[in-house]
Amino acid sequence: MFLHFFAQINNVAIYVCDSLDNRQLARKRKFDSWFSFFGDDTILKVNGEANMEGTKIFNAILVHRKNPKLEDFIEAFIDLYKIASIK
Repeated sequence: MFLHFFAQINNVAIYVCDSLDNRQLARKRKFDSWFSFFGDDTILKVNGEANMEGTKIFNAILVHRKNPKLEDFIEAFIDLYKIASIK
């Protein structure tokens, strides 16, 4: 399913690890392990971390390396989690 989604090079996925129960780090580790297992060299994963009111919010973007807007997506993702950390 994962690689099928990214067979379309224009598809992009962003995920945020829920922090309501303070298990966001466990969720991050799970997503990281899934990516290591299911991912391949065609998908770029960029991790982000926002600090909101003292809570770390882990997130990531997954983009096909041949996506024509790869750099734009990465830049927007980085800007978004930087803005989320500003109070």
